[in-house]
Amino acid sequence: MNELTNIAPIPALKTPVMFRRLAALPSWSATIVSLISLLVLVGWTFEIDFLKRIVPGYVFMNPTTAIAFILSSIALWFFNGSNNNLRRLARLLAAIVACAGLAKLCAIIGSLDIGIDRIFFSGQLLDKVTGQPNQMAPQTALNFLLLGTALLLLDVRTKRGRDLYLLQYSAIIVILFSFLAVIGYVYGAKSLYVSVSFNPMALHTAVSFLLLAVGLLLSSPERGIIKELFSADAGGEIARRLFPINIKTTLNEKISN
Repeated sequence: MNELTNIAPIPALKTPVMFRRLAALPSWSATIVSLISLLVLVGWTFEIDFLKRIVPGYVFMNPTTAIAFILSSIALWFFNGSNNNLRRLARLLAAIVACAGLAKLCAIIGSLDIGIDRIFFSGQLLDKVTGQPNQMAPQTALNFLLLGTALLLLDVRTKRGRDLYLLQYSAIIVILFSFLAVIGYVYGAKSLYVSVSFNPMALHTAVSFLLLAVGLLLSSPERGIIKELFSADAGGEIARRLFPINIKTTLNEKISN
């Protein structure tokens, strides 16, 4: 118990300048995810396995997934700007991303399959390592539905006294699923990133979701959940102390299992 209580808490953000610096991070998240996705598409174009799967033996990132990440990154860039025309375009891109996730979920449950994850590079999707065609994982589809919805809600506020963005709930769920997948890869716990007989979420897919979801949360750090987490009052301090403790406890549980 002493080891846990000695974990340093996350520091408070006490000035508007620090909030503005934190708000600049979403652009970096979008840039990194775009670069990862572009490299994946280069890998599919020139059949470079390393760029498609990053780690030998791991699953490929589906090309449709890479394109959806690029659209999400562009939308996040545009939403963080002040140009109204670009913000309207960002909403369109976010809607496309959400629809792509919804289309794959419909295919998974068997209601309608339009082959959303077989549109690009359809002749190259067979993975010789797994012996299965590369498809979008169920967790990936759900995350895109949540991420696209979160982007669409970026300007929507609740009517309660506390200024809380609805998008933050969706972003936190995406972070949870993605974090569990990354932990599953790190500690070899396949149950955290494999769903029954479906293709698992790729490692760089999980990392990209983490970056974009965190970027979404930090789009408005002076409001909502992030404002409460980084505030200097007692509630914020308790939350900052509990957060790293919960993370370390989760990691210890996965290691012991």
